[in-house]
Amino acid sequence: MSIVYLNMVFLIMLCGDVLLRKVYFPLMIIQIVGSFGIFCMWLKVFYWCRIFSSLAYYVKLIVQTLADSAPFMLMCLIILIAFGVFFIGVD
Repeated sequence: MSIVYLNMVFLIMLCGDVLLRKVYFPLMIIQIVGSFGIFCMWLKVFYWCRIFSSLAYYVKLIVQTLADSAPFMLMCLIILIAFGVFFIGVD
């Protein structure tokens, strides 16, 4: 249900700026909220693909693959943060 609220907030922000012709929200904030809303909607569509028996196996396979690769993704994130902290410290 929170995805619906997120999309409603996006539409209110966008329509408020466009219809009233005044900048109440910066364009970057509207784009970020819209991007999260669209991403969440695609995840929901992906989840609903499990209804069809021919797709359920592949959805389960992709979810299991992502779950198994989570430690590797965490390690990559830690390495990227370590390099980022180094470059922030250089300034």
